[in-house]
Amino acid sequence: MTGQQLSNFRIERLIGRGGMAEVYYGTDVKLNRPVAIKILDARYRSNPDYARRFVQEARAVATWHHPNVIQVYYADDDHGLYYFAMEFIDGLDLAELLRQYQSDGELMPHEDVLRIGWAIAEALDYAHAKGVIHRDVKPSNVLIAREGRVVLSDFGLAMDTGQGSLGQIFGTPHYIAPEQARRSADAIPQSDLYSFGVLLYEMLTGTVPFDDLSPTGLAIQHMTQEPPAPRSVNPQLNAETEAVLLKALNKEPQSRYQSGQAVMQALEAALRKKGRGRPRELPPLPAGVNPLRNLSAKTVAQRVAAFDHSTLPRPAFDAALTVSKRPAEPPPIQRRRGFPFRGVFWAMLGSLTTLGLASMVLLLLSLTVTSEDGDTQQAVNPTQTAAAMVEGRPVLLIYNEDNFYIQNQWEAGIEVGKLRFEALSSGDGPGATFYGTRWSQVDPILDPAACMSLEYYIDSLNTLPDICTVREAYVELSSVSNFVFWTENKDTNEFRVLWNGREVGRCPVTGQVATMTECQVMLP
Repeated sequence: MTGQQLSNFRIERLIGRGGMAEVYYGTDVKLNRPVAIKILDARYRSNPDYARRFVQEARAVATWHHPNVIQVYYADDDHGLYYFAMEFIDGLDLAELLRQYQSDGELMPHEDVLRIGWAIAEALDYAHAKGVIHRDVKPSNVLIAREGRVVLSDFGLAMDTGQGSLGQIFGTPHYIAPEQARRSADAIPQSDLYSFGVLLYEMLTGTVPFDDLSPTGLAIQHMTQEPPAPRSVNPQLNAETEAVLLKALNKEPQSRYQSGQAVMQALEAALRKKGRGRPRELPPLPAGVNPLRNLSAKTVAQRVAAFDHSTLPRPAFDAALTVSKRPAEPPPIQRRRGFPFRGVFWAMLGSLTTLGLASMVLLLLSLTVTSEDGDTQQAVNPTQTAAAMVEGRPVLLIYNEDNFYIQNQWEAGIEVGKLRFEALSSGDGPGATFYGTRWSQVDPILDPAACMSLEYYIDSLNTLPDICTVREAYVELSSVSNFVFWTENKDTNEFRVLWNGREVGRCPVTGQVATMTECQVMLP
């Protein structure tokens, strides 16, 4: 197929082959952008019903717009070739990442498990709400782009619903749900969630729950055998995490979690919970299982960045390979007039690398601050200010009763997945909690002067505080969400900010709507 052109898409080279189709790297010659082109395998082209369904479902998915679902651009048939063109993801798939961790004898960091898991969960929930069952959730269909975006590919294109008996299984045997193994046409949304559970099991233990050289043997194991207890494979997991994984892998669909969000809420709470007392004695590992006990210090982002991308096919217009990591934003908003020292201070902070710390201290010695009512304030202590700049990275929290924003006031990017916010409750344990991993599903790095947000109503034209130059990620929620940690209630009057599990600051909660509260926190 190399060199041929289908509609606007010129085929450059083969980049993958599956059971149903071949995938080629190509170029959209009209829009001058790279694409991945999936062409139905010749074995299925002779089935007109399946071939038409292949194109019809691709066209349906092309109407979707979700950050964790791969974007389909076009679908058609050309002289008996049924194909669709989709966005090209410059990065690695989860199968390759898991292989790398296993090769190093390590496990994926839990923050990355949560970030990737949330992305898959939200993609599945979105598809199920559209009435589409994926039917082939597996690591090779999870793509992680260089800029951190996680997408799930191949929605609704893996199975002919008119077929399905043991021996005619559509789906990947290591990840297939029991009911789907019996008859592929019986796949339901909870079948996808079972496959998702297998994938989470693998990320947290380093192995799949069932393995067999025979696809039929694997299908029978999924239908009849209980999965090995996750802690028998990875004793470092707590009992709560094990319970979540086993529920996700229940043989009965109605006994599993009923949404991807429910899976991830339970898993996130379990992984964050500290174990109590001494660990119980665990049974010996299953035969042939090599335990991976230690979490890797190397993140997924570092592994993707370290991949030799020169081996990837690239057209002449290299710049077009970059996938946008945020939706289009309105032009930068003019900063509001407020506390006058802030602008001076952060302007000087941005020039720290060129002026040098000594020059900065001299400038601060001569600086006085004037309040808005004209009164002169005491000059800032230059020693304390310089120490703060060296020892911490400032972020500004801006919030009212409806919305919460975080702005990076440091000169370099900040990994938001390491953040956690907890309402300090008068009862036992933390109150409402929000994990930065929810933001990092869209963008793992908060750039200088940019913001991320939690909002009841998303309106990019009106809701950004003036100080934010751009909003890189947001989570839309309701007022009763368990993520709402910053508003007043009878149990709490402040919330705390944690970085890598360690408290780094506390801020007051608010009940104000018209006025924005600000709280600055220094990250290590």
